[in-house]
Amino acid sequence: MSTGMIQFLVGLGIVGMQNLLGRLNHAYWGAIFPGFFLAYLVYGYVTGLFKEGSELTLILVAIGGIAILSLAWSEGRKAMKAKRKKEMERMELLDL
Repeated sequence: MSTGMIQFLVGLGIVGMQNLLGRLNHAYWGAIFPGFFLAYLVYGYVTGLFKEGSELTLILVAIGGIAILSLAWSEGRKAMKAKRKKEMERMELLDL
């Protein structure tokens, strides 16, 4: 398997985990991956890990990554709220 394919699958797994973290009761769990992502980008910038590309590229990657992780978290929160609403409606029907 090529390196690009492995990186894609790891990225897909992280977005999936971000969605699952968004479904948890405490919304703060969704800050784990964006925090690690930003820390990795800062570490890479400070140590010179990202030699190719400019600072603008790094900023665009940071914005894009945070946007993707935030959207995955938001979708998880919406799914959790919809599930709670459906559960409450079901409970109200049983109380009749």
